[in-house]
Amino acid sequence: MPRLSEVGEAGALKLIEELTKRYYGGALPYWEDAAAIRVGDRWLIISIDGTHSEYSLWPWMSLEDLGYRVVIGAATDVIAKGGKPFAVSISLGAPASATTEDLKELMKGVTMALDTLGAKILGGDTNRSPRGWWIDAAALGWAEKLIPADFHPGKLCATSCLGYSALNEAVAEGCEVPEDLLIKAVKPEPPLNFLKVAEGAIAATDISDGITSLLKQLVRRGLSARLYESAICGEVLTALEGCGKDVAWVLNHLGEEYVIAYQGGECVKNIGEVSESSIARVIIGEKEVVYGWDNFLGRSRARFRTSGT
Repeated sequence: MPRLSEVGEAGALKLIEELTKRYYGGALPYWEDAAAIRVGDRWLIISIDGTHSEYSLWPWMSLEDLGYRVVIGAATDVIAKGGKPFAVSISLGAPASATTEDLKELMKGVTMALDTLGAKILGGDTNRSPRGWWIDAAALGWAEKLIPADFHPGKLCATSCLGYSALNEAVAEGCEVPEDLLIKAVKPEPPLNFLKVAEGAIAATDISDGITSLLKQLVRRGLSARLYESAICGEVLTALEGCGKDVAWVLNHLGEEYVIAYQGGECVKNIGEVSESSIARVIIGEKEVVYGWDNFLGRSRARFRTSGT
């Protein structure tokens, strides 16, 4: 029996789909960013996201940052499908050593995210964790139009430039990053600007697990992407050039980016082109971006054979 650390998230999702296929009632497939249900003349978009402090809390981050990021992560999934988040529910696990001040700090981050999103909280659940903190956030949003991850050959846009999440990896490797820049990786802004252009969008996905997030969608359609160097935030490259980190390194070390890649309608930032290919890959310049984040495999090679030609 293979381990999850051998099959990765893709293998786990495939198994879950096989086991629950006849019960599934969403309008979007399992591998999408969120689920959707038709309610009257609108779509109710639902997403759940979570993490554990052992894997997501860098030494320079606080519990406030952890609470904020998990809520923004779930909300970004909703936004990527065209939904405006209106409510969040929280489930958390605290270690026996946790204090009330620790809980206040975590919830301060949650409420900060709610303020940013203009959303309400619908309660949740509390548990005891054997070690560290874990937190899950379920986000709900309303959409007039449902936007699947149905990418096709053509221009690839994004809600902003890419690269801020890689700053955490750079600091971990000893690079010095100015605090006013690192905060953009620690407390990223949600991509609410996508809702202003969502009406014209025909395909979208959020980049929440590095470049793998985009590759997972491209592979199902026999596609690849070529990104422009201008897709990477200039201030990120400037900050990292002193420690030998180039464009390809940044893309290979993206993490929770909270940026939406999309096609159709007004292009906030043109980051590249999508084309048909027999192997799903992302190229920037002459280098292939080969790594992304997988919760079971860790940072792993993200290259897939497609069903295309």
